Amino acid sequence: MQPSPGLPSGNIAIVLRISNFPILTTSADVSVTFGAGDVFLPVQPSFIKVLESTDSFTLLQILTPAYAALTSGSASLPVTVTPTAQTNLVAASNFEYFVPPVVLVRENLVTRGPDTGGTRVQLVIENFLAGSCAGDITVVFGDIEVGADSINVAFSSIDKTVFNVIAPGTAVQGSFTVDVKISPTSQVRSTPQLGFVFSYFDSRAPQIRTPPSRGCSEKAHVVLLSVAFLGANTFKSDISLEVHGQSTAISCMNEDGCLKRGDLSQMRATVPKTNTPGPATIAFKVAGKVIFTFPYVLYDCSAPFFETVEPTKGVYTGGNILSVKIQRFPVSSDVEITFGGSTSEILNISDGGALGITISSSRRLPR
Repeated sequence: MQPSPGLPSGNIAIVLRISNFPILTTSADVSVTFGAGDVFLPVQPSFIKVLESTDSFTLLQILTPAYAALTSGSASLPVTVTPTAQTNLVAASNFEYFVPPVVLVRENLVTRGPDTGGTRVQLVIENFLAGSCAGDITVVFGDIEVGADSINVAFSSIDKTVFNVIAPGTAVQGSFTVDVKISPTSQVRSTPQLGFVFSYFDSRAPQIRTPPSRGCSEKAHVVLLSVAFLGANTFKSDISLEVHGQSTAISCMNEDGCLKRGDLSQMRATVPKTNTPGPATIAFKVAGKVIFTFPYVLYDCSAPFFETVEPTKGVYTGGNILSVKIQRFPVSSDVEITFGGSTSEILNISDGGALGITISSSRRLPR
């Protein structure tokens, strides 16, 4: 019998090879059942197909029946195949049903948003068997249950479901974390199957939008900053950045304070030369007080490094096309890229000037 095991949802095509069995012509010549006693699951004749039947062996293809009572773990059920004309000749085997573990995919999971709510959180859940409707899932942020009108099913299949959930607003303003609990609606009173921590931040506190992430340690360089809710009475003379103990002044994009439009302030700042490559923390200060910090990488300007690699994942069978951008890399046709020791095929190399080069590669990788 192949394959085995299978999902309790059923409808899985399996092939049975039976020796010393009467010759069959149609599915009406045989009956197939799964289980015995309290669990008895007969296979409908329309789900049985005779692939081949000879004096020496018989091949049957059947679709497994659903085993709805199995909600966790696994269970092995006996399978019996009985010819209609000779009920004393019974072929027997076993088929294992199993419920795969439900897994929340944490890659690219949004775990932060303003206390006013409205953040779209995409939940990718493997083997979520609750269904494909918004009402089939219960999502709770702290003690606030998300309404069905704030949940949308983007995709649903037997092995993966994608939900888009809008984070609710909170009654308390400020920065804090809550536990997010996810469960099928039918099991809402049981221990939730899945969860993660979501961080709310004070929607009115100054905060940086898409902070710069890296720059050369051996020379001063300009970065662009977009800061929300800085305050109408904040002027450029009040603001500074500090990295490795060195402070630098701010240059506003306009001269009317540092407000560009509405609550979003846009400004330029010069990260000073440090000659200290490696991870750093940049502090944003107003009147000498640290308002927020963000991570920054100071790299060695003379050493090659990966700037971008896209995409960062692909199918295990390989054949994925990658675009790799490398800083400080000499343009040359003598380039090799390896994945776990396997050399990829270089499709093309282009001169990126100051931005390095772009290498596209294709490789069939092991699983």
